[in-house]
Amino acid sequence: MTPINYKNQTMGIYIHIPFCRKKCDYCDFYSLPGCNSRFIDEYCRMVTDDISRSADILEDQLVSSIFLGGGTPSLLSGQQINMILQQAYASFRVLPDAEITLEANPAALDMNKLEEYLQAGINRISLGVQSFNDEELMILGRLHKARHVLEAASMFNKCGLKNYSFDLIYGIPGQTIRSWENNLHKAMEMAPAHISTYLLQLDPETEMGKKVARRILTLLDEEIEAAMYESAIDILAAGNYSQYEISNFSIKGYECQHNLSYWHGCNYLGIGAGAVSFINNRRYAIISDVKQYMAAMQAGGQAPTEELENMTAGERLADVLILGLRLVEGINIQAVNQCFNVDIMEEYKREIEDNIKKGLLIIKNGQLSLTRRGYFISNSVLCHFVA
Repeated sequence: MTPINYKNQTMGIYIHIPFCRKKCDYCDFYSLPGCNSRFIDEYCRMVTDDISRSADILEDQLVSSIFLGGGTPSLLSGQQINMILQQAYASFRVLPDAEITLEANPAALDMNKLEEYLQAGINRISLGVQSFNDEELMILGRLHKARHVLEAASMFNKCGLKNYSFDLIYGIPGQTIRSWENNLHKAMEMAPAHISTYLLQLDPETEMGKKVARRILTLLDEEIEAAMYESAIDILAAGNYSQYEISNFSIKGYECQHNLSYWHGCNYLGIGAGAVSFINNRRYAIISDVKQYMAAMQAGGQAPTEELENMTAGERLADVLILGLRLVEGINIQAVNQCFNVDIMEEYKREIEDNIKKGLLIIKNGQLSLTRRGYFISNSVLCHFVA
């Protein structure tokens, strides 16, 4: 079995900004609420040092996307974003048409800041909408209100920004199919180029997870969650949003290039405390500790990391299948066979045939993909391909 060759691929860069005003009750990402501006500014300077010292890792690979995630990256000033991106441009071979995304909280944006972001090079905003229902936002522990989303969309339009995305959550305790569909319709009225729909899934250590355990909140039945997912596919399709991944929909040409690079199995480099990298079959993470991270940077060293996976060719094949099957187009059987010098129809004969019989997988025009029935229960299909 031949390992995958990354030399001719473009790659993405993820930069983690682990700060927020308040940690949302469902969030299990590494983030620190309530940090002062001086501390955040020093972190940004350490991120630029990290970028500079990471230049050799990429070995002249072309960078097709940069994604600033969090936390709440929109807490940063335009000057801080500019400083980080200028260092990225200086250190890496960033393509002229690279997608540069910034995650934003609707309550942490204003016109001046947005204009500064765009001038710094941001050309895509991923807005954490989650819901247009203030009661649902309160249950989620969000700080913003629905009106903040309307204000943000108005700012995007005034600035001429077309490439912005809305994140929506379904399966919120107390949410009904009607309120979920209302969220979808309100989102489409603002004409974002991209919409992501995520099922609420809780880590038991989150505030919401603890409330569910104490029976203060009750999660929805799986049948209702499935009905919500199905209605999203139909409603968004009627609004000219094409589904290209299990949870993602876009106007044609506005698919998230950064996330596509993940699902296509490309290399990506993580910068900042808690960021994950995947480089040549090795997946590792910078430790989720801002103070240790900053101390290492200040001492002139490399960011401290922890190993997550160092894959064999067989494990990498399984990873490519699991990631690729998240895409609506699925995987090209011949291309994967040639890449790994293997016949996946023999290697995974039983797994593929069983799921085809169940109506969860399909082979069409040389592509192996999930069926629509398989989307919502994709984890029960993809687990069969774990190495």
